[in-house]
Amino acid sequence: TKALQAEIDALKSRKSDDPFIYNLRNLQDELVYLENMSIDKSTLSAIFIDRVAQSPEHAIKPQATRIMLIGAVLGLIAGLLLAFLREFLKKPNN
Repeated sequence: TKALQAEIDALKSRKSDDPFIYNLRNLQDELVYLENMSIDKSTLSAIFIDRVAQSPEHAIKPQATRIMLIGAVLGLIAGLLLAFLREFLKKPNN
């Protein structure tokens, strides 16, 4: 018990907890960055929130089939137009 009491006393009397703080160096770097940041108060303006954000009643998921069909149709049309344009601009070999 004397050894445990001595260790408790040593822990209570220590001056710094730095070695025991996780990710301390990154936190210190972030603090320096935030302290050095300057904000022009003349460019700030107040905002008002008129209602609380609401979550949708059901999930909205993309309509993959419709998107693929539209892409295929538009690709086909673009391909046909390009083929007709190339045929129209083709030089005669005479």
